[in-house]
Amino acid sequence: PHRAWKFIWGIMLSCNIGIQPRTRASRSGHRHRPVITCSAQADPTTSTSQPVVRSPQVRVISYNTDPSLAERCISQMSESMQDDPSTEYYCRPGTGKRFYEGAIRTTLLTYPDSPQLISVEGGTCAGIVYALPRTERPDWVVKLGSAGRLVRALMSVKPERITAGWKSSEFYESRREAIVKEHGVVLYVLVLSTERSARGQGLGSAALQALSGLADRQQVVCYVEATTLRSRALYARHGFLDLEQYTPAPGAPTTYLMWRPPTMPVQPSSDAQQDTNAGSSQADEGKSNNTNSSMGGGLFGAFQGSAAAANQRAKSRQGTAEHAGEGG
Repeated sequence: PHRAWKFIWGIMLSCNIGIQPRTRASRSGHRHRPVITCSAQADPTTSTSQPVVRSPQVRVISYNTDPSLAERCISQMSESMQDDPSTEYYCRPGTGKRFYEGAIRTTLLTYPDSPQLISVEGGTCAGIVYALPRTERPDWVVKLGSAGRLVRALMSVKPERITAGWKSSEFYESRREAIVKEHGVVLYVLVLSTERSARGQGLGSAALQALSGLADRQQVVCYVEATTLRSRALYARHGFLDLEQYTPAPGAPTTYLMWRPPTMPVQPSSDAQQDTNAGSSQADEGKSNNTNSSMGGGLFGAFQGSAAAANQRAKSRQGTAEHAGEGG
């Protein structure tokens, strides 16, 4: 089951689809500010006929938090991924949706209480994001169910693509291990997709803006494997940088490995600035708390165990180095 999981994972990563970029018209318009509860009030100085623009609703949940929404996200992601070039390369005709449904549902049900599912506008845009290294350890019953779903998903793969899929799984796993070794805790974007009819409306950007803001506050690195030039461009607009490109076999689609270093949080330059505009600062703090309660209490709650373990390893290495230096 472990090797089958790695194989399916490699193919799934190779077929990872990104959000379609916004159209030129939408890029020039309102930049959405993702929040969990969306409310908008009209400006009394403007005409009442002017439409009110609201921010997309962004939620981070576990499968058990809202199973119906989770299933809606699974269905949308599986359907949206069928137009990815890697789906045609790896999956037998007409089986792409079944493959992704099995693989994505396995991810969510293997860790049913882990807040790793991000939903925008009720699943219209959805993705799976979690912290590496994973600290949760599913029991044997969960593993057995996962193995069964993976075997069924494996039946959707073209026999002649098995070698390329296996090669991909080994490659991606080595790269993830390398970035975790270098940076400690990493926020890993496994997949992100938008319903076809809603593409170009900035929902993917809303998700990435929320994730980037949280990563900055937590000072952690983000990592993704983008499979199209359009998704690569989307991630680049949100601060992701190219690491390398990977093509598992001649004729196979290219995957773009990207990472996003955290930006340093803005610090007041003096105590006087902290005391200035107290009312405005309290309002900003309230907005920040709203975002943290909706996202940080969920997604980054999963970071606590991984972060503690990574910090402990870092302190241990530092202590060993200092001890060696004193001895030398």
